[in-house]
Amino acid sequence: MQRPIFHEPWWLDAVAPGSWSEVRVETDGRLRAVLPFSTRRLRPGITVLGAPPLTPYLGPITDPGDGKPATQLKRDRELQAALIEQLPAHDIYKTTLPLEHRNWPVLAEHGFVGSPRVTYVLDALNDVDLVWKGFGDSTRRAVRKAEKKIHVRTDHDAAALLPMAEATFERQALDLPYSPALLRRAAAAAISRDQGRVLTAIDDTGAVHASMLVVWDTERAYYLVGGADPSRRESAALSLLMWEAIKMSAAHVNRFDFEGSMVPGVERFFRGFGGTQHTYLGAMRFSRRGRIGWAAHQLYQAVRGR
Repeated sequence: MQRPIFHEPWWLDAVAPGSWSEVRVETDGRLRAVLPFSTRRLRPGITVLGAPPLTPYLGPITDPGDGKPATQLKRDRELQAALIEQLPAHDIYKTTLPLEHRNWPVLAEHGFVGSPRVTYVLDALNDVDLVWKGFGDSTRRAVRKAEKKIHVRTDHDAAALLPMAEATFERQALDLPYSPALLRRAAAAAISRDQGRVLTAIDDTGAVHASMLVVWDTERAYYLVGGADPSRRESAALSLLMWEAIKMSAAHVNRFDFEGSMVPGVERFFRGFGGTQHTYLGAMRFSRRGRIGWAAHQLYQAVRGR
């Protein structure tokens, strides 16, 4: 069974060391379905299962075998149900389903509720000239502007990326949603397997304007983490980095996933690169105690102003 990068044990070891597990369905020694998840605790005593940080997609992966579409859907439902029924006791399950996930009704029948999200995907990286032509006019102008003053280098760690990511979240009055150590581990794990790159934009003085982490599996590349120096945003370095990331990804895969955002400014930035819009689902399930605990957690975050 082919696993997307975010379902790989090595990835989960990097982003959730010692706190992830998985449920599986095997038939005659063959893996037919798998659902990885991390475990964490919210106060007071609330158990949360689901996707760890820096893991934008994590859900049931199944192999329903061959046959008519109706037969495959039936097997897929059975496999997903078998996975869900094996999950350990929890108060909250929170994840975001892969774009390829199908058979949402089986999750709804098991108490999950969904929330739609949007991403953009470039589907034909084999022709980067055509990809460029599909960019919005303002995006092309931004890239050309940056090319006059900015250089792009490939880094072997997240040293330059981390302060850019921190500055971007701080500008939005948000906490970094993962630890610096976690970002360093994830970048190192992907780079060491030739499944990721950190690209950094610098000027002639060596000053860092922006940086990003792109990772990939056998099917697609994903823009995972990025950020820019708020005092140097006028250089449009992040637009140039994205273009360089797309061209770099074309050497490995044929699809590029911008990994989505519902923040209007970020969504508009992604949209400018001409990808096809895709809707996918966030999925949550609550026990009665979990629903109360989650509401308390959200209130606590709101009081903190984050």
